Amino acid sequence: MLSPIFLKIGPLSIRWYGVCATLALIFSYLYLKLITPMLLAKNRLTALNISDQTAAKIKTNLMDIVFWTVIAGVLGARLYHVINELPYYLGHPTEIIAFWHGGLAIHGGIIAGALVLWFYARKNQISWWLLVDMLMPALLLTLAIARFGNYFNQELFGRPTDLPWGIFIDPINRPVAFANFTHFHPTFLYESLWNFLTVIGLTLWIKKKPPRVSGIIFAVALTFGSLGRLLVEFLRIDQVPIILGIRLPLMVSGALVISGICIWLWLSGQAKNSHPI
Repeated sequence: MLSPIFLKIGPLSIRWYGVCATLALIFSYLYLKLITPMLLAKNRLTALNISDQTAAKIKTNLMDIVFWTVIAGVLGARLYHVINELPYYLGHPTEIIAFWHGGLAIHGGIIAGALVLWFYARKNQISWWLLVDMLMPALLLTLAIARFGNYFNQELFGRPTDLPWGIFIDPINRPVAFANFTHFHPTFLYESLWNFLTVIGLTLWIKKKPPRVSGIIFAVALTFGSLGRLLVEFLRIDQVPIILGIRLPLMVSGALVISGICIWLWLSGQAKNSHPI
């Protein structure tokens, strides 16, 4: 049986989920340090009508920006997950704060993180679009790495499958309706690979020629990241709220895809008119 415990020292247990999440944050911060100079290059700042002082402020406060965004993102992701599985948590209220056991929903993390960035941008008179351009690709990388924690928790897998890459799920972790099946779609791995490919594409784009309008990188990342989750959602079998016969995460993913496309088209129109945001 696959254990979710990475290391046990006396009464203290370190779970694989926590290890994966920690590694995700470390590598994502290093990635953010890599792309920040590209996004704040002198020629791009001039095109965006952003002063050197503003760029310097962002570089100086990058750690603080990341810290508060991560805190908000984790809290938002946990709250969204708890709402999705409210009947369980009403019966197990002490589990609500045990996020290290697993259970973080990306949709809640995006919303909470975006709100914190909005308040920070407004307080410091910095373009919100510029900040989310920087952080959205890093968020997708965080998700790509952290998703491996779901494997060790044996959670968020998909429908039964006989494909060669199907993963074995212990009987105790199988939904009652699928108790007689042994192998299931590794939907968390599908989403992880999708996000890795999206990050690679965004990085090559940023390195070659980043757009001269703030927000387009965010819009593209939001569109493709949400599209990956939307496609995976058709295979998921975990219990979530159903509205009008549709899974709530599927509805939210669809709404985010549409929002991303609308923002993308709107900002592209701004670029054609040569009006930097």
